[in-house]
Amino acid sequence: MFSTQTPLEVILNPPVELQEGFPGETLSLNATIINQADRAATIDIFLDRVSQTLSQWCQSTQARLALDPQQCGEVTFQFQIPFEALPGTYDYTLVVNFQDYCSEETRIQYPRRLKVLIKDRTVTRFHDPTFTLTPATNPDRPLQVQPGQLSQLRLTVKNRSDRVDRFHLKCFELDEDWFTVKYEPNQFQGTGLISAADGLELNPDQQGEIAFELLLPEDMPAGHYSPTVQLISANSPDLILLDLVYLLVPAVYSLNAELKTILGNISHQSGHYQLHLTNQGNLLRELKIGAKSQNEDEFCRYTCEPSPVQLLIGSQIDVDIKVQPTRWWRRPWFGSGLQIPFQVQLQDLEGLPISERLPQGKLLWEARPWWQFLLILLSCLGLVSGLGFTVWLIFFKLDPPPELTTDRPTYIEGGIVRLNLKIYNPDQFKQITLETIKDGVPSEPQFFNLNQGIPQGLENCTIENRILDCRNVDTQARLPGKYNFTLQLLPRDSNKTIETRLNNDVEIKPKPVPQIVSFSPEKAQYQKGDRVLLNWKVKNFSQMTQLIAIGKSDDGVAINSTNFNFNGNIPQNLRQRCSQLPNDELSCNDVPVILPTTPSKYTLQLQPKSNNYQQPQLSEAIKIQVLAIPPKINSFTLNSKTPQQSPTIFLTEEQIITLKWQTLGDDVNVTLQPFGDVAASGSRTLKATTNLSQIVLTVTNERGQSVKQAFLVQIQPALPVPTPIPLPSFTPALPPPPPYPDLKTPKK
Repeated sequence: MFSTQTPLEVILNPPVELQEGFPGETLSLNATIINQADRAATIDIFLDRVSQTLSQWCQSTQARLALDPQQCGEVTFQFQIPFEALPGTYDYTLVVNFQDYCSEETRIQYPRRLKVLIKDRTVTRFHDPTFTLTPATNPDRPLQVQPGQLSQLRLTVKNRSDRVDRFHLKCFELDEDWFTVKYEPNQFQGTGLISAADGLELNPDQQGEIAFELLLPEDMPAGHYSPTVQLISANSPDLILLDLVYLLVPAVYSLNAELKTILGNISHQSGHYQLHLTNQGNLLRELKIGAKSQNEDEFCRYTCEPSPVQLLIGSQIDVDIKVQPTRWWRRPWFGSGLQIPFQVQLQDLEGLPISERLPQGKLLWEARPWWQFLLILLSCLGLVSGLGFTVWLIFFKLDPPPELTTDRPTYIEGGIVRLNLKIYNPDQFKQITLETIKDGVPSEPQFFNLNQGIPQGLENCTIENRILDCRNVDTQARLPGKYNFTLQLLPRDSNKTIETRLNNDVEIKPKPVPQIVSFSPEKAQYQKGDRVLLNWKVKNFSQMTQLIAIGKSDDGVAINSTNFNFNGNIPQNLRQRCSQLPNDELSCNDVPVILPTTPSKYTLQLQPKSNNYQQPQLSEAIKIQVLAIPPKINSFTLNSKTPQQSPTIFLTEEQIITLKWQTLGDDVNVTLQPFGDVAASGSRTLKATTNLSQIVLTVTNERGQSVKQAFLVQIQPALPVPTPIPLPSFTPALPPPPPYPDLKTPKK
């Protein structure tokens, strides 16, 4: 584009007014400036009327050139379209500003447009159809649409192909009930074109229009919308022709509030009102509800429930408002009552505007009933009586009665109950008597003579301002129980005593007594000679001075007791077996005690001892049995053989038999057959006879338990001794001796 009206020549590249690009691309605008004047000039080149979105894409929107005559300069503006950029057309103006030789400012403007295409759009070829939207919209200049009112956009479609084509318009983001597509009929007739109501048919190189009418619902939320419209070509169904329509639904803040009176006249209750809210706008509302008096003096408390509330578009809600007067003295005494006007207050938590005309209410606080005048009259009479009583106390006051108090209502055993006495004008009395009643039974009273000043026993007393004040008077009450005390004063000039009784009883609580919580043996049966082990747990162990293990047999014979001396500490012989637990408990395990060796059943108990007034109780009884040693044969041999080795013994008649035995057991009787009763251990010898068949050793105790061992004996009779037979004697014939050889001297 060139300008011939000024001494400057401006060349733009690209020269077209509309530049197109996809998200992620960078578009450049080059401006070449030539100074054709005969003097130097300073030229400002900048982008004007740039939207906020477009200004973020161009880092530098202005530049300055200083050019001499016939000198040229170049300025480049780059637009970096981000990947998240919304499709649309963005308008701006390129301005060339300079001062000419007449020192007058001259401005040259070039309207420009930058169009961001949809990423999925195919490359537009020369013969591809095109379309434009009127009015043009972009994110910075959306089309304002009123819900419930008809808005129209027009699409101009051009068929650049050499064939007749039919076009359809689609919009997928909007509900089908929200828009209507109307295809304008072709103005050319007689060309052989068949028109249809469901599409736009165009001859080659012909353009037509499609009306896109929007009718959004009345409850459409306010905000920005960007539906996509797609133009579909019947000849090229795969061709993607898309564009975005930027819409703005303006906010409607209409909010209807109505106040209904439920209880408007009150005497002692709260006024009750109901606020009915209706959201007639197209925004979500979050409201805080309150109320305020319309009078200058505010003396009511307003309670709104629920508050805050949330109202959806077109929704309704009821809010209870209770009005309670807080200044009771403002209530009128007579008349028609007091009217309290108040104003409902609404606050939008999002800061959205609210109508200034909000409902108002009135609360009528009725006058007081007639009987309240009677209360006032009685109050006045009481006031007069009080004044008279005050005068009587000042001028005709009698001596107050004596006071008898105690520092605390309860004591623990071992403590002494002490009282505090206060006697007015003690010089008017000659004797003090302190009576003590324990558990309803009176005890010996205490007497104090006042004839000679402070008596003995009341050393902690002082006399000031004619008041005898005694502290910590010993009452001699030490044993557990409930006590009450009476103070008697005997006047000097009368025999009628003045009595004062302690208001509440004083209790001396006994110290907690030791208590056997659990008591058990290690086992229920023991063999004679075994150690008997006991386990126990004692509560209030610190109060225990001694623990005695006592018992008796089933025959009623008492056994020797076992004593453990505590006195608040664990004895030395139990420190390895006992442990002190929290809450003043003592647990002992496997403590040995001594029982008689006589087998029997025994009953054992634990007897704790204490220095307290109340003695502890015996523990539960447990049963222990000491078992006798059962009869047992340790050894039994016949000629050094045992019945286990040789149950049957083969002997010959008259053979010597040696028997040895050894037995154990309590109160046993040992029988050896054939000898009869024998000692528990011993030996016997006998000769085997043919009458002997078995030898039996039997051990029996008094409880009928018995054991026995036996040998079976088989006796073989002895063989008779044979008589010797005499043999005949003879002399055996001996052969003659052999001749002796002739021994000669050997030759030399």
